[in-house]
Amino acid sequence: MVGSHSYSSAGTDAIAIQISDVGGFSATPNSIAQVAPAAPSSITAFGTSLKVSTGQSFTAVVASFTDSNPNFTAANFTAVINWGDGSSSAGVACPDGGGGFYVNGTHTYQKEGAKKVVVLIQDSAGAMAEADTKIVVSNGTTSGLTASVRHFKHLHNVLLAGSYSDVSRDEHFALVNWGDGLTTVTDLGLNKAGQFTFDHHYSGQFLNKHRGHVHVTVIVLNENGTSSEPHVLNVNFNNGHFHFGGEGTHGHQGEDANLWDIPGLDFF
Repeated sequence: MVGSHSYSSAGTDAIAIQISDVGGFSATPNSIAQVAPAAPSSITAFGTSLKVSTGQSFTAVVASFTDSNPNFTAANFTAVINWGDGSSSAGVACPDGGGGFYVNGTHTYQKEGAKKVVVLIQDSAGAMAEADTKIVVSNGTTSGLTASVRHFKHLHNVLLAGSYSDVSRDEHFALVNWGDGLTTVTDLGLNKAGQFTFDHHYSGQFLNKHRGHVHVTVIVLNENGTSSEPHVLNVNFNNGHFHFGGEGTHGHQGEDANLWDIPGLDFF
């Protein structure tokens, strides 16, 4: 006889089996199940290095990590970032697309200097790990890595078009915080300079809630952790036609009710 079952906790459990045949005879053999505790999860975390300027808000990847539990998603993790200036804030765990995760953080430094940043990561099973990141804060331009970004909008989409240049040929990455809870990191390849375009769709519910205003932050980083100055783009969908659905108005029906409809392609 073969059976299957999942136990929620470790220990010794009695198994009772009742067997009956068509003639009315029965037997009740007993067995014991020894349930071993599940293997504890573990986190392996890595820090990085960044260069930023005083007085400027930035959003950047401050740590990367993996977990021994392959079933965990980003929702299973919390992160706290100690910024090295006496302040701390929550980080956001995001999947890296390769089975691991990274931690995003947003901060503004008021004083220059080298900051030892400690990122504490914990999973839902209680496992914890720390990653040490070095951030050098200076006045003015932070490095030879520069980037420029323009943006277009059409209906509920934003298109970013940008370029970057660096003093050396390195692997580069573009980090985009779209302002609606999603942050993407894209590998731009091994180059000294290059161009990129990204497109993002905003839900009508989000645009309606935020009255058509979106703030997008773009940073280009190289493999050494050097970053460009953050580009904060203030996207305003209100220079199209705002439709409030409901009685006495001419709003669209169904999914497109209460949305901004921008005819054509607007550049700003």
